[in-house]
Amino acid sequence: MALSKSQEGFAPIFIAIFAAVIIAAGAGGYLVFNSLNQPVRIKEKSTVIQPLFQDLKRSIEDVAEHIDESPSGSDSDSHERYAQKGSSLIKTGNDNLDKLRAQITKLDLPEVQDYKKNLSDYIAKSEELIKYEKDNVKLGQDYDAPRRDYEQLTKDISGVSSYMYSDPARYVKEVGEAISKEDKVIKAFEGLSEEGLFKKYHEVFIKTLKTERDFLAEVSEAVNNRDDNALKQAIKGYDQASKDEARELSRISDEAKEKYKGVISELKSLADRVDQSYNVLKDKFKF
Repeated sequence: MALSKSQEGFAPIFIAIFAAVIIAAGAGGYLVFNSLNQPVRIKEKSTVIQPLFQDLKRSIEDVAEHIDESPSGSDSDSHERYAQKGSSLIKTGNDNLDKLRAQITKLDLPEVQDYKKNLSDYIAKSEELIKYEKDNVKLGQDYDAPRRDYEQLTKDISGVSSYMYSDPARYVKEVGEAISKEDKVIKAFEGLSEEGLFKKYHEVFIKTLKTERDFLAEVSEAVNNRDDNALKQAIKGYDQASKDEARELSRISDEAKEKYKGVISELKSLADRVDQSYNVLKDKFKF
């Protein structure tokens, strides 16, 4: 049937309106479907991420425990085992960080942004603690060889003091050899590059070795000259210097401990926030 001129004018308008209604209906359907599907999406993402967070949390707690403890003994083997354990904990922590980071970007819904922020904050603070642990492990690993040389030196020189009066020439000779060995040990320590948490400790530790070396030289000279007064002065000076340096090392150690313990405390608070924000989602979206 042919359209009148007036009807022909309405045809495109009717088609446009009809098309708009169809599009609106489709969009509305999509929005309704998406709204209904959101709890499922939130559940899927959150229930994947939360176990990864728990894995990271456990590994970070292990790092925190390790950095706050000392090697089982003062010998080099104990220090080596301590450093090896630290390296293993760092690897586990970094692996868990990588797994969690890969999932964090998938938290793109508005409802999970608080959860995402708390996770991100926990990750950032975990990285800070791991950095401190890396400084800790590096120091132990770097010190291994020169520490062993120093241990051998102390064995070599043990008992030498008995020759101070009975055989002064032998005492001077053996102490001179010990000073040469300690010089090499000091140079080995000076050749290490320690930054971060234990930089100051490293610097003062070298200072204590130099004080000891200088003391041996003063004592050796006093014995060689049969000068009891110089010997007494050397012993008195070393006693005071060693006490001062011990206090300085203790202060520096306390400063380092304060730094990493502060991070550990923040991590505990952040972990609670992550769990709380997850439980909010869990209650709200019933999963």
